[in-house]
Amino acid sequence: MHVPPRRPGSPGPRGVILGRAAFARISAVEGIELTPEMRETMERFDHDGVDAEDRRSQIVARFAQPGR
Repeated sequence: MHVPPRRPGSPGPRGVILGRAAFARISAVEGIELTPEMRETMERFDHDGVDAEDRRSQIVARFAQPGR
């Protein structure tokens, strides 16, 4: 089966992946901003090379609001 090449800038099979800066700009429109503590946590994740699954579990454990 022949798979046609993607056009540059078009979403791939898993959709579009936003970088942190783009996500921050979109979130700001909704009135959502990272606290300094959250920002430091993300920087630590980057520095320590924490994988996506561990990031999610640590974020939920630390920042999730009860009942959500």
